[in-house]
Amino acid sequence: HAAPRVGLVVARWGGWPAWTPLLLKTLGATANASTGTNLTFLLVSEAPPRGVPLPPGVRFLRMGLEGLRQSLWPLGCSLTDGRGCARLAPLDGPAFSSVLSTAKVSTAKTNDLKPLLGEALAGALAQFDWWGHLQEDLVLGNLGGRFA
Repeated sequence: HAAPRVGLVVARWGGWPAWTPLLLKTLGATANASTGTNLTFLLVSEAPPRGVPLPPGVRFLRMGLEGLRQSLWPLGCSLTDGRGCARLAPLDGPAFSSVLSTAKVSTAKTNDLKPLLGEALAGALAQFDWWGHLQEDLVLGNLGGRFA
């Protein structure tokens, strides 16, 4: 019985927070300590965290909001409403998410998009048996044996 391959996505647009070195340290320690699971953290953003190397078990995937928009377009969703704002809306129905400022992206608003990451990142997530997403302000422990 092979260990399940699990990918956990940490998506962040608009820059990484000041506590990113601690985040990376805990993600690396969690990936290393999680025996019985092939655990990988996938950081998704327009730019990698600066000045801090990625530990084993943590990878970076470059995707800006334009890339996210392009990946959601085939789903019938648009990130722009034509007025300089971004909105997640079905092309044939009413808006179902909050407005995002394209000048300064609010991470609180991009969180609304996280349930769609499975579709938006389908190519990158295809290698995993299971995937999930989490906030960049979480500290995890040993997740080994939690995925069967």
